[in-house]
Amino acid sequence: MRVRRGGTAAVIVLLLGSSLLASQAAHAAGLDMFTIAQCRAVDTRNSSVQAIPANGSSSFKIVGTLGNQGGQSACGIPVGAKAVFLNVLAISVSAAGYLSVYPYGGAIPVTSTLNFAAKQTIANGAMISLCDPTVTSCPSDLTVKMGPAAAYVVIDVTGYAQ
Repeated sequence: MRVRRGGTAAVIVLLLGSSLLASQAAHAAGLDMFTIAQCRAVDTRNSSVQAIPANGSSSFKIVGTLGNQGGQSACGIPVGAKAVFLNVLAISVSAAGYLSVYPYGGAIPVTSTLNFAAKQTIANGAMISLCDPTVTSCPSDLTVKMGPAAAYVVIDVTGYAQ
């Protein structure tokens, strides 16, 4: 696996089996992985989106200018990035439930990215593919789909694959 930060080799310990499998798949696809300083790309507590409703969804930019998403104005993810490493948080959840994060324009996955209990604030790390402009139009990069409960959502980006 090739991992770089600022042009020098770095070691990343991946504690989540799914992230390890995703990293292995990225490596098998010939992608390089890069770390960045943690960047808050989305914080719906501070955006026009607010809490994402039960069974609702919201889509967000990760590449380029991020707009009114409640986080930073840009995270430095380059055009051409194929996937990102994320920490996804659910905050002030209304009831037990889950959320799924997936590429904009893609199919909703059959597995969740994060499961939570009522009133819980919880996070999970994931490597998520980005919308592929060679396949579909990409006004956003990622979609967050809520299960049976509403929550505020925070997305911190910690790296990317290209």
